[in-house]
Amino acid sequence: MTGFEAYQLYLALKLHFTSDSYDFVKYKGQTRSASQSTYQKRKDKYLFEKLAKVCPNDELIPFIIANFLHKPCYVVHLLEPEATNRYVDWRRRIESLPYIFENECKKLVSRLDSKNIHNEFNNLFLIEEFSHPTLLLMLLQQDLSFECFVILDALLGFSKRWDLDLNGDPIWEETSSKSKKYYTFLHINLQKYRKILKALLKNTARAHK
Repeated sequence: MTGFEAYQLYLALKLHFTSDSYDFVKYKGQTRSASQSTYQKRKDKYLFEKLAKVCPNDELIPFIIANFLHKPCYVVHLLEPEATNRYVDWRRRIESLPYIFENECKKLVSRLDSKNIHNEFNNLFLIEEFSHPTLLLMLLQQDLSFECFVILDALLGFSKRWDLDLNGDPIWEETSSKSKKYYTFLHINLQKYRKILKALLKNTARAHK
């Protein structure tokens, strides 16, 4: 991979995560601003040459995504040790995602009143006056991974209601945008995760009868 190719990927992914209208997959990572002439004029192009050497070709996209999930950053920040650490942590989560999802859902269920498990589970998504939903608070407090949050939304669709009820809330609007943008890159079998969640709720309810 060349520095210019790394530059193209960086700009496209940054635009994907910071723009409402751009979709990396839809436009196949192409942007109008990422031209060879523009690249040659950049004083920091040597940083993209370095970035191209950080990861093998097939790892640069996930490397950048893992770091943009933390916060869209300048290219120089992708060359810091923390960037590599974030990527390693991200890879660990992705490679163990079914296991992590099940364990985090068990953590959710453990917070509930076992006598009425299904109603209590629904309460995790309720918005009370002047308060964020419990599930969102768990995400913000890092008691829930972003991957688990995105999968739950894909299964249950709660963000549609939150987008209406939390309209104008900067914390939710940033989270909602990032969640939708990230889902584009999460190649998951929703049926598998639906079975995990259903089995967990069913077994928990049965155990406390």
